[in-house]
Amino acid sequence: MSFFLFKPHVEGLTGDITTPDIIIDRLLLSDGGALNPIPSRLLSSAAEIGIEGNAATAFPAYMLAAAGGGVIISPAIIVRSEDATFNTTSIHIARMAWRWKNVSGHADKNLFLSVLGAETTICNLGDPRKIIEEVHGAKSDELPRGVAVLCFSKSCSVDVQGAVRLPVTMKDSALDRSLVFPFDLDSAAADPWPERPLPRYSVGPQEDDVKHYI
Repeated sequence: MSFFLFKPHVEGLTGDITTPDIIIDRLLLSDGGALNPIPSRLLSSAAEIGIEGNAATAFPAYMLAAAGGGVIISPAIIVRSEDATFNTTSIHIARMAWRWKNVSGHADKNLFLSVLGAETTICNLGDPRKIIEEVHGAKSDELPRGVAVLCFSKSCSVDVQGAVRLPVTMKDSALDRSLVFPFDLDSAAADPWPERPLPRYSVGPQEDDVKHYI
């Protein structure tokens, strides 16, 4: 069984934070239509990615994930690039979340998602209540164990060129709080090291070279 280990910081209403370990082995993708299963290996919590070319399209997204105590919701970003070698799509999930039950009552008008000026309400990307009901089979704030749903819209995107910061913000205007995912897009052609030293064998905090035992 392949899976993604998600370790979000779940923020409560009073600012308290818990960090559960959540296994996601069933990932569904929603673009406003049917729910389609996709491999969980596509998920990442990396806040940076390098692409071979210069052009990419970014889609703000959110993820609903099953968790003890109720579904959590996290900001995310989907990046598509058409490189010379590969056509790539990567999905990046912020390691931060809210309990869906704490925002569900005002999500229609007060829960927003944005990236580089492209802003929309969460429900315009897919109503979480309907999605949870479709997956769970009943009106609830629970999802079956191991299940996550990634929601985005093809009509809400930004085209970017070169290295750029793409912060994804989930804003709750009713409770006056935000989750900001500081995501960076880099060029794979640019070497981050001006000069690359040779690797050395070291142990612990010391900086001196040590004898090679293996």
